[in-house]
Amino acid sequence: MLSFALFAAHRTVNPGWAGLALVIAAIGGAVFFATNRSFAMLALSNRYATATDDAQRAALVAAGEAMLAVGESHTPGTFLAFALSLLASLLMAWVMLRGGIFSRASAYVGMLGFGFLLVFEILSVFVPALFDVAMIFAMIGGIASIVWYFMVARRLFQLAHIP
Repeated sequence: MLSFALFAAHRTVNPGWAGLALVIAAIGGAVFFATNRSFAMLALSNRYATATDDAQRAALVAAGEAMLAVGESHTPGTFLAFALSLLASLLMAWVMLRGGIFSRASAYVGMLGFGFLLVFEILSVFVPALFDVAMIFAMIGGIASIVWYFMVARRLFQLAHIP
């Protein structure tokens, strides 16, 4: 995980805040996996494949549709996991700004990208009528976060002395 690498890079210059970002990222990941419906859907799929009559299949299809509705992206059911991950990334970008290990540009691009993605997540979950407007935030945040990942990867390779 990138969070571990960024924590390792900042453990001597800002261990408290970097550690907090790592913990929040780990909690966000744990919440995501705990609320992820993929394993339950796999179990339903296996039961559907072995169902012997149409009534069993219909019940399993209904259970699967209910599970998909609960775990659908950009709903209150998935908000906590995404929000925690984005908050951890924002905090780590702030740590990068103060740490002096990464460029200020990297930190600002990270804060911009993850800030816009957090606004997108909030709008898309709690104000679905503004989903089209929220997509503008998602596009800006997505592009900025991709740039941030490349900037961070480049610097991490430099720190590891890998050409």
